[in-house]
Amino acid sequence: MSDDESATSSGKDQPASKQPNSTTQSFNAPRSGLPPFLPFDPITDSATVSQRWKKWIRRFENLLISLREFDSTIRRGLLLTYVGEATNDIFDILPDTGTTYESAVDSLTQYFIPRGNKDVAIFEFRELTQETNETLTAYYRRLKTKATDCEFANEDEEIKIQIIHKTRDSRLRKKALRESMDLKALLAHGTSLEITDQQAQRLENANTDLNALERNRQPPASQPRGAFNRRRKPPPDGKKTCRNCGGAFPHKDGMQNCPARGKSCHNCGKLGHFAKLCKSSSKSVKHITPLKTPDDRYLQDSDDDNCFTLKSTPNKSPETQIKIGHTPVKVLIDSGASVNIIHTEIFERIKSENNHIKLAKTNAKIRAYGTDSPIDLSGEFHTTIKSTHGQSIDATFYVTTAKSQCILGCESSTALGLITLNINNIAQHEDPVIAKLLKQHEKPFKGTGNLKGVEVKLEIDKSIPPVAQSSRRIPHNMRKKVNAKLREMRDDGIIEKVEGATPWLSPLIAIPKKTGDVRLVLDMRVPNTALIRRRVQIPTVDEILRQMEGAKVFTEVDLSQGYLQLTLAEESRYITAFTTPDEGPHRFKRLIMVASPSGEYFHEIIHELIKGIPRCANISDNIWLWSDDRQSHYKQLEQLLTKLESRGLTLKLPKCSFSVPEINVFGHIVSGNGIQPDKAKIEAVNNAPPPKSASEVRSFLGLTNYCSRYIQNYSSITYPLRQLTKADAKFRWSDEHEKAFITLKQALTSAPVLAHYSLEAKTRVVVDRKPYP
Repeated sequence: MSDDESATSSGKDQPASKQPNSTTQSFNAPRSGLPPFLPFDPITDSATVSQRWKKWIRRFENLLISLREFDSTIRRGLLLTYVGEATNDIFDILPDTGTTYESAVDSLTQYFIPRGNKDVAIFEFRELTQETNETLTAYYRRLKTKATDCEFANEDEEIKIQIIHKTRDSRLRKKALRESMDLKALLAHGTSLEITDQQAQRLENANTDLNALERNRQPPASQPRGAFNRRRKPPPDGKKTCRNCGGAFPHKDGMQNCPARGKSCHNCGKLGHFAKLCKSSSKSVKHITPLKTPDDRYLQDSDDDNCFTLKSTPNKSPETQIKIGHTPVKVLIDSGASVNIIHTEIFERIKSENNHIKLAKTNAKIRAYGTDSPIDLSGEFHTTIKSTHGQSIDATFYVTTAKSQCILGCESSTALGLITLNINNIAQHEDPVIAKLLKQHEKPFKGTGNLKGVEVKLEIDKSIPPVAQSSRRIPHNMRKKVNAKLREMRDDGIIEKVEGATPWLSPLIAIPKKTGDVRLVLDMRVPNTALIRRRVQIPTVDEILRQMEGAKVFTEVDLSQGYLQLTLAEESRYITAFTTPDEGPHRFKRLIMVASPSGEYFHEIIHELIKGIPRCANISDNIWLWSDDRQSHYKQLEQLLTKLESRGLTLKLPKCSFSVPEINVFGHIVSGNGIQPDKAKIEAVNNAPPPKSASEVRSFLGLTNYCSRYIQNYSSITYPLRQLTKADAKFRWSDEHEKAFITLKQALTSAPVLAHYSLEAKTRVVVDRKPYP
């Protein structure tokens, strides 16, 4: 008899007065054996161990209910019996496992589900997108699982918002934005749409099969003129001709010297033969044109790679020939594509002539313009490509099964010097004086800089003992990309290997991106407890806005990876050490944002750097210039660019605005006329659904409070809504609250432009107070 059976039998034989629970006495029945139940496997697939443990313990508790076991000691014994040998080995080394079933479950749960970073969990939740061929119910289950780690105040509302933003079905999204729906109604409507689509597809397939059958029954017609009638007649002299170029065969020096080698057919667009010998039916040369589809901003996914779709047209397209490895390939230059694409047939030819090129699996998702379904990919490969004028670069190509022209994306085309984009080109500014200034100071717009003459020394509390944390598990399929990213950062001088022992070690978290790349995040929560923060006075947005009073010309520049441009002192680097999967311990040589005092150090250093420039201010890595006229603005801008260039700092050109009449300062549009709210802020308020709880009311008021300066009688309008947020108030949405909600939206939509405050103007004080008791 097993220990658990002995415990059950002895508990059954006790008198009723000695039973720990009367329920156990009435429901426990003697049994000769235990039902089979699969043990938990903590070793296989460690990346999903937390989810599998949650699922296993839920099913085990269902087993306990079916066995009618309610005694904590017996439940503990059954847990350790069923959980398996591997988990028992882990349980034996855990501290403070207690004596009850609940304490045993808590100990194992804390081991298998360590408390993660809430911010990282929320980030990963926001990144979840409905996959191709994934049902709405399956997508909801994934969101529900991830939401448990995010600790949302209203989990259902967050899941509903995520489905609206990331669903593949635009019909469902538009329905949800048009009408007020809760999560249950949203799922029901989405499921009904999927069922309807499946039924319609089944009917269409049946009709297609019927039409095909009818066509097969028709009598054969005379063979049309085309590819199959185009037969080559044998030459009268009996000599053989090349099937690709039509010349004498064999060629003098082999197929390498065939005139058609690497040439594109003007009939079908394929490489390797002339149009006069083409076996395909007549086609026009293809090039890339955008699909005409209704505008839908939700279909724009910035994290996915994009390409355009193919359409036959007789117009000439921007084509060129490049060498992929050693193989000449004709490609279409596409400034709107973010990736390079070739089809399978071309790849097979490239691979046969370049033994070092191998096809690797890819997680990338590439979408054509106007569609939300990814293109079918066979994989990706990396190699060197060379243009006709000798420029070489390393590039990544994605291989698709669809037969189409090979596409050379914007980045590769620009790097090869095949195209030059005028967008954000420093020499193409509409103001010739600004264009000249930017041309003279090109250095601050290249790469990631490094501030000269300054090192950041972090203040570390020596009384706090160092902690060397264990590394986080990184999935095997991501290790190669993580190691490549680490080598790139090491080559750029951002990190360095740790020589010898290090007292501090923090875990590295690898987050996969939709493009197939990885984002590396350092968990600095434990080391941050030993870092002493500086008390630096950072100006508020209101202070910046007051300084801009009366200005008519503005410039905003943004530092490129600002924190990483500051060198970390040698004696401070040891606290940033982190573990890697295969490369050994590393540490940062530059300042990192996740260190708690970094913001204060960074702002103070940049503030001291620009202090001598008139009418110039910064908040973190955002730097603003403002002037009353353009002539003085040119001098200020030249001072700023000269200062940045001399100190080795660089800027992110796409985020810079030079000599403009208005500028966006953290959601406030500042111009010579005054200040007005950003349209994006107004749109966010207008699109907000009516609140369904007190926490949603607080969120809505937090959103509108940012724009409260533009709304007259803001306090009076929001008074009914603020009453719902009180601790003792019962949430009840009435007509009064609905009226205040709508009035607030309308007031913000018609918000006036606020004039700049003037000390010379007459001032009138108005107290905004609702005359409620």
